[in-house]
Amino acid sequence: MQTWIDQHNEVWIDDGGLLHHGRGWVALPDIEWRLMELLVARIGQLVRREELTTAGWPDGNSGTSALNVRITKVRKRLQPLGLTIKTVRGRGYVLIPTN
Repeated sequence: MQTWIDQHNEVWIDDGGLLHHGRGWVALPDIEWRLMELLVARIGQLVRREELTTAGWPDGNSGTSALNVRITKVRKRLQPLGLTIKTVRGRGYVLIPTN
């Protein structure tokens, strides 16, 4: 379990793939779960695209578009929790709380 504490809430992923922020939670499919484990572990910091691709698809069967699609999907899941994933063009992504 990865945990990050900001001044208001905690962000963590439990062993069942539920991402929690404050009192809310969202269920994550396996690939998104693996992506979010890395982003949660380094919340507020840049996570490179290559690292996310390796985490999401450890067997190496993925391309750039697959990561883009999964990031779009997980952004929609995170929105009600007050979390967002910001793009750092050409480098990677940063998970940040929005409230």
